[in-house]
Amino acid sequence: MELWRAVLVWVAVLQSVVATKVLFLGPVSSRSHKNFYMGIVNALADDDIQVTMVSSFKPSKVRENVREVVLTGVELTDIFPNMFTSRTMSGPLTVMKVMPGLCADALGKEEVQHLLKEDFDLVFLSVFMSDCFLSIVYQLKVPLIYVSPGGLMVQLPLIIGNPRFPSYDASAVLGFQHPMTFMQRTISTLTHVAMDFFFFYFFSPRMEAECRRRGLCPDNMPSFWEISSNASLVLINGVQTIDYPARPYVPAVIHCGGIHLRPSQPLSQ
Repeated sequence: MELWRAVLVWVAVLQSVVATKVLFLGPVSSRSHKNFYMGIVNALADDDIQVTMVSSFKPSKVRENVREVVLTGVELTDIFPNMFTSRTMSGPLTVMKVMPGLCADALGKEEVQHLLKEDFDLVFLSVFMSDCFLSIVYQLKVPLIYVSPGGLMVQLPLIIGNPRFPSYDASAVLGFQHPMTFMQRTISTLTHVAMDFFFFYFFSPRMEAECRRRGLCPDNMPSFWEISSNASLVLINGVQTIDYPARPYVPAVIHCGGIHLRPSQPLSQ
């Protein structure tokens, strides 16, 4: 009995000293998105967690415990129209049209596929146009945490089971002030239904079909929806105490607004 106790103690000690390896997937995003992601990455690295960060931007500096995998040819700036010269909706519509192919391009990169040969304990996945990378999550067989550079974007409330009240809390794209009029509440609710329909019946199926067509998603892999529904947490770029109007959140939603901010430095004399 004493021998088994000693063995169990040694196993526990060995498990505690083995460094945790985390894979952070933010393959298709903007510079501001990566700024937020790096706040999380740096916090993990400060706790001696080994982090592999996948993005389309070169690191501004090299830091301990962080390895960056930079993807070329998948930058949003190459496809996003100039917002000052284009129509208001041309940017989002262009992104929606090309994203299934762009995400698959990023997933098919040799440096991304090589990650499947490594061992990771956890995957952080950007919710922004990165659904095809659920293939990585499925093949690694590790827990998933979603990261949102905004709030609870379209699919996240359903994935994590968070209640939504579009007649009370309008989408930011509508620009409605609180409290809303009856007409604004109606428009907000209908817009909410339309966005859900577009994402779940048009955008996500197209991205999944493209992933399977290229052979980047295994034949026996469940649907994107089934994989994403197993997410353990959602980290969002927001501060709950300044939400207006106040919104309900389940415990699985963690607010990380400002995590990327650094202490102020004194001005030069």
